[in-house]
Amino acid sequence: DDSLLPTIGPLQPVVLLGVGTTYRPPAPEQGVNYAEGFGADGLWGWHEYTRHPELLDHTAPFMAWAHLPTREQKDHSILYRRASRQDCAPFPDEAVEGNEKFEGRKKLTKRKLGMGTTNGMYRLTDNLYEDLKRRYTTLREHCDLATRLLTLASKECMDGVSPNSIIRVILANVREPVREYLDIAHACERLRYGRIAAFQEFDVCFTAYQRAHNVMLAYFDFACSILPPSVAPGLAELPKLTSSEHRRGVVLAGEDIKTYIRFFKAHHIPIWVYAAMDTILIPAGKLAAPDPPRCDVSRCAILNNFKQRSLPLRWYPPPPHCLWAMIEPIGRGYVPRPDQDSFELGQEAQKKKKRLEGALKREQEIREANERKLENLKMIFGDLGSSLDRYRKMAARSPAAQRYFASKIKPRPTWAPPITSKYMVALDGAMGHIDFLTRPLHHPIIDTRHPNFYLEAPKIPRERLDALLEVQRKELVLRTWVPPLSVFTNPTNWAKTVELVCNAVTLLPVMLQRILVARYCGEVQPLSTAEWRDILMITHWKGVWHDHNREKYIEEKLAELRGEDWDEATEAAMRKALKGDKIPLEPYNHDEYDKYGSVKFFGRKMTDNVIASLAPEAERWNFSRGDLACKHPATKERLVEDPDLVHNILVWFERLALMFWLSDLNSEALARDGIPASAIGWRHTPDFTAEGDRGRPTVKLIMQAVLRHQVVDTNGWPAGGEEADDTFEAPEDFRHLAQLLIGADHAHFVDQYMERELDWYTVQDWKDLMHEGGEPFGSAPNAEFDAVEEQLHLRYILTSFAARQWPVEMTRLPGNNLEQYKCVNCRPPPKSCERRDDDVDAATALSVALGAVLPAPHPHLGDAAPKDTGMDVRFEYEPDSFWQSYDGHLSDEPAENEGLPD
Repeated sequence: DDSLLPTIGPLQPVVLLGVGTTYRPPAPEQGVNYAEGFGADGLWGWHEYTRHPELLDHTAPFMAWAHLPTREQKDHSILYRRASRQDCAPFPDEAVEGNEKFEGRKKLTKRKLGMGTTNGMYRLTDNLYEDLKRRYTTLREHCDLATRLLTLASKECMDGVSPNSIIRVILANVREPVREYLDIAHACERLRYGRIAAFQEFDVCFTAYQRAHNVMLAYFDFACSILPPSVAPGLAELPKLTSSEHRRGVVLAGEDIKTYIRFFKAHHIPIWVYAAMDTILIPAGKLAAPDPPRCDVSRCAILNNFKQRSLPLRWYPPPPHCLWAMIEPIGRGYVPRPDQDSFELGQEAQKKKKRLEGALKREQEIREANERKLENLKMIFGDLGSSLDRYRKMAARSPAAQRYFASKIKPRPTWAPPITSKYMVALDGAMGHIDFLTRPLHHPIIDTRHPNFYLEAPKIPRERLDALLEVQRKELVLRTWVPPLSVFTNPTNWAKTVELVCNAVTLLPVMLQRILVARYCGEVQPLSTAEWRDILMITHWKGVWHDHNREKYIEEKLAELRGEDWDEATEAAMRKALKGDKIPLEPYNHDEYDKYGSVKFFGRKMTDNVIASLAPEAERWNFSRGDLACKHPATKERLVEDPDLVHNILVWFERLALMFWLSDLNSEALARDGIPASAIGWRHTPDFTAEGDRGRPTVKLIMQAVLRHQVVDTNGWPAGGEEADDTFEAPEDFRHLAQLLIGADHAHFVDQYMERELDWYTVQDWKDLMHEGGEPFGSAPNAEFDAVEEQLHLRYILTSFAARQWPVEMTRLPGNNLEQYKCVNCRPPPKSCERRDDDVDAATALSVALGAVLPAPHPHLGDAAPKDTGMDVRFEYEPDSFWQSYDGHLSDEPAENEGLPD
């Protein structure tokens, strides 16, 4: 074969046997022993792996496709020529006000202006920078496209390919040129904004850009060459535009000769077989001296003698005596240099290196601290897996999930509403579907299913994307019409819990009236957990009083100062100055807490109306005040020694919260029933105190599912149904809850998520179980009724997950005595529950009779007032500063991370 052109190695009896090429490369030993850094053309001389053929790297077979420039390209092409001083801008950047110059680019640090040659520094001209940036961004997009097509082909086009095929081996081993992706962007920005202090460094950086571009282009050509025509018909023709004599080629040795030679030969890539002379048959007359190297190997005194080096270490040529097989991996930065510790950097680079080492040391300390945190968190969040990052991702995607797991570690107070056992079983099963709640946020600009998503998404400015995602995160914050349970259970002090409950009872009628106001006033909306905590504290209303007094003082002073010489431009400064004046403040009277309204709670319009009614000639009016069911005000003195009443009040608030949550889950059905929407937003919240709203079908279902025979009176308390003796008690009938859940906004979304669960009851299955004219769930066997009930609770939880919130807990219904919301002096004493001896285990009865064991008290009646809520319990493990402050926001301080449930 005339294409076999051997080259004799001078030190060992080995040859390079060329296949499909007329070029005889120099012996590899010359590069190993005689390399002297930079060559006269600015390249790496014997070590320039983008020009000289190198041994095959199984993770980078595409290096064989590296381009060899023509003589014209060497002289004029920006991708191959040497950097010149004409490439440098003479003047520095012009200072630009604001962020217009860097609009669309995320500013991680304060960017310095690029300096020109007149300042003794070197930067690219603006036109050349834009050209280089456009080239590498376009090539990066092409490489990403090639990677996706290779992945697609490896999945869909390999059915008929032999398991031992070379193409399978190549696809399994090849890796993207990730290092070059980073290097080319780094070099381009460094050339423009790096403030390079010497032209030698500018030259090296310019060459680093070209080298990375050549490697990326080789990867793209390689991918196009091996792609099936059916996957990318047009791309397969692109590599053919470059002839084989302008490809770098590859050297094969050992087992690689038999494995890869046919593959490279089929793609017209130059091959050199590196083997001992006595192992191959060399045609007569083919042995010859090597051809000249493909780049200038004479030593460049200017670049080699320059010592103030500040660029990345891998941009400088490897030292002499490197192993030949390591030249390419070292040059690409995947293997450390042999002289990494002894390589001399410039003074600036040494300073940067020390700063980097300090930063790495701090990062190591942070990692060790995170490991300690993770070990502590594993003790509590065992069901989250072993990854702290997973918990952080979950918390970022779903504040509701974060609230639950942060509250899960808290002990539940005895006076909190008890959760039903069936709901707890369903909640345990729902933990296996936590990913449904923590699913990724929607891309706010482009659909992820769009065919060009991966091309268009990176073009979106990061600031715009972050702003839109922040809007989504705010929508995930829990907002309710009544305060959630965690507002009352999270304080560490029983007196503070009582204070919150007292104020909640006082505001209860207004809480329900706000729903009507929200239909025409956009300022009145559901409140977050932190806002509820603020509203229910006396300090909020004191602040409203003090702010009104100060604003009144400022307006009076400004009215005195206004005259003919008054300058409106000084009003803002005058207001600011008057805010610092000390003024006598009106003593706060909690009996008139709403005297000056509250913009946060009542809205600006209603607050202005209240303040206007304080005028001497106006008629005074106030908001409705709530009392206990016995008409006595809810005071701290009445409740602090009455945990039973606190328990009953919280049970009722949970009932109200459940009704409002079911309303949110059935917003579309309520809209069809004619319930008006709020002035802003999607909520169609019914007024459960209004007779007109209570008659709507969906509203009636909600009240029957939650309150059974009860209704909500205008004072906020249960008022009895059609008969005076109606109570909460009713037969175990889940028909109303089932009808609400199968008609919920996200019912079919839940079925779609659970479609792989064989025993899952779909919407149609529930309709079949509740066929008209028959007994509800009559077709379900008695043995399966418990499973049906459990799955109904699971559907409720998953429907809440679909709405991206944690569900309101299913608590036990209140007792059958409607007088339980009265104070201790007005409600009848609890009836004693006598137990017969035959109803008690014999051993237990004997223990009680002997006094060894006290009889179990009623879980909620007759308890002594607690001294604290139990929320400050600490767990026994190694103290850690992170954990001590981790849940601090769940105690006394308001925070957005609090919510349902505890």
